[in-house]
Amino acid sequence: MLAAPFTCSFLEREQEIALRILTTKRAPVRSRVVAATREMLAAEADAGRLELPLAVDDVADVILRLAESLTDTDISPTASPDLDKARQAIAALLR
Repeated sequence: MLAAPFTCSFLEREQEIALRILTTKRAPVRSRVVAATREMLAAEADAGRLELPLAVDDVADVILRLAESLTDTDISPTASPDLDKARQAIAALLR
């Protein structure tokens, strides 16, 4: 879907609208990302390598929201995504 010419064109022309469509709670893309994150967290917790501070569904959702908020450059047009800050915030959540 993301490789289709019309999707690329839409993402280029209407970044904010496209981002909202793709990341809304009911969007299939967002729900798949949350599900994949949930599965990874659950596997780590089940193996005893991770102690979750909240329910696994909540942690998966918070991780995605943290990543979105720290990589969204709409707030300032000159800003660039701060991936290091996003990693640090997620690591702090999982300590």
